[in-house]
Amino acid sequence: MSHSSTLSHINSTISHKLGEIEHQIDKLEEAKKHIESLQEEGMSEIKDILRPHLDHHWTGKFAKEFDERRDQAHTQAYRIVGDKYDGYVYRIGLKMTQLEIEKGGLLAARSIAREAEHMLTLGEEAIDAVGEKIQSIKRSWSWF
Repeated sequence: MSHSSTLSHINSTISHKLGEIEHQIDKLEEAKKHIESLQEEGMSEIKDILRPHLDHHWTGKFAKEFDERRDQAHTQAYRIVGDKYDGYVYRIGLKMTQLEIEKGGLLAARSIAREAEHMLTLGEEAIDAVGEKIQSIKRSWSWF
């Protein structure tokens, strides 16, 4: 395979992978915003669990049990909407960071490929350097 066709294949593969990564990042960002929206809504609703406050209006054994169970429900709902949702958002953020790093590597590989394409236009004296650039890209990215 000629250097020109190899570089064309490399650029095509990089463009495809960049598109996939950007699509994944967009989907993760959308999911993150949706979870954050649900979390805000949930936190607002959790406050309603403790309403109305019944201390002086309602007394006795049933009132005490009701208040204890309502407090337990509030605590459990807060754990779910607070802690678990925060965990989901955190994990999504980690995946997005991982994808951004991968995207940065692909952009670097694309830059090297473009530099190699430019070297092809310089003529025969640059052919060895082009081959070295192609090998550098292939070593860095096992999927080439």
